[in-house]
Amino acid sequence: MALGMYRESLRPLECYGKLTRHLVAGAATAAAAAGLAYLDAKFHVRKDVSVLRGRSRMLKAYGTAGESARPQTPNCVANDLQVAEKRVSLWYFIEENVLAKGDREALWSRDGRCTWAELYVRSNQYANWFLSQGVRPGDLVGFMMVNSPEFPLAWIGLWAIGAAPAMINYHLPGPALLHCLKISSAKLTIVLGGPEVHERIGAVRSDVEAMGMKIVNLDQVRNEIGSLPPTRPGDHLREKVTGTDPYALFYTSGTTGMPKATFLPVLAGFSVRYV
Repeated sequence: MALGMYRESLRPLECYGKLTRHLVAGAATAAAAAGLAYLDAKFHVRKDVSVLRGRSRMLKAYGTAGESARPQTPNCVANDLQVAEKRVSLWYFIEENVLAKGDREALWSRDGRCTWAELYVRSNQYANWFLSQGVRPGDLVGFMMVNSPEFPLAWIGLWAIGAAPAMINYHLPGPALLHCLKISSAKLTIVLGGPEVHERIGAVRSDVEAMGMKIVNLDQVRNEIGSLPPTRPGDHLREKVTGTDPYALFYTSGTTGMPKATFLPVLAGFSVRYV
């Protein structure tokens, strides 16, 4: 009986000990969490982990792009700079969205809206028009265009045939404008904008045409483009696109001299989606 009473007297101490251990464990967990939060805030650990995971997904998607298009062989090994498959073009991302989203809004402007299905039709019309103008896979086409829905539609149309735009600054004066057009090596430049834009290109038109480049006023061919069948361009037009090909050519501002050209590679488009 005495032993039982003794054990009963120890029970509060046991409870206190358990409570203390829980409190210590809780405090340690809280301290660890606070420490991790501090390190995360200071070194952006979560962001780095997220980027690394995204990059892993990006490279996996890039490395297996179009896996079904060609069987794997020892000579068809993909890496982060070049893949042997045939569906690397960013146009396939657009087509995936068209199939998944259909009538959902894809573009919006003050002039109206455009669904994914409508975007697909219009960009395919652009693709077929570019082909009719002699544009071929691997070519660059000059875009001297103000912001408008036609801008991304024409851009996607170039991706559809394995080509890409050279983004010409429509504010550039004669010498700088001529320089940018020349180093683009484009054989076609489309122009869209107000009178001042057409005045700038008009001032160098003779020199541009002497280089073998054709200048097209987009407003004058808009109806022609819209009358073309929206036939899906064949996969063979995009099969040679690799991650190091340009998805667009850009230029520096030219504040310290003539603008300098630089391109963003197709692989960067994968990073937008996965990173």
